[in-house]
Amino acid sequence: MTSTDSWGNPLLVYQSKEILHGQTAFAVALLICLLLFQVY
Repeated sequence: MTSTDSWGNPLLVYQSKEILHGQTAFAVALLICLLLFQVY
């Protein structure tokens, strides 16, 4: 698979964005959990 194929395929671009968004949401949730543990 070449870079032109991934850029030309909207589904792959959408999946990569969804994965990035999921990782960001997971990182935010992890930070919130750490903050809550620091409070208690």
